[in-house]
Amino acid sequence: KKKVYYKSMNFTDQFSINLTSQEYDLIHEVFLFAYSMDFEEHHDEQIFNSAWDKISNADHEIVEDS
Repeated sequence: KKKVYYKSMNFTDQFSINLTSQEYDLIHEVFLFAYSMDFEEHHDEQIFNSAWDKISNADHEIVEDS
């Protein structure tokens, strides 16, 4: 199939990832470190806070090992 896009169409992209507990802990620590170093003062504070909120409020699912 050929996709047709029009110039007037607006797009927004999103990403979904699944993390292990160890990976989540690492990202959480990275955000804490970045915050402690005033990272948001040197970058878009709204984007930093939005990403931080998503990490802090991430859904946690317990998955049984098979």
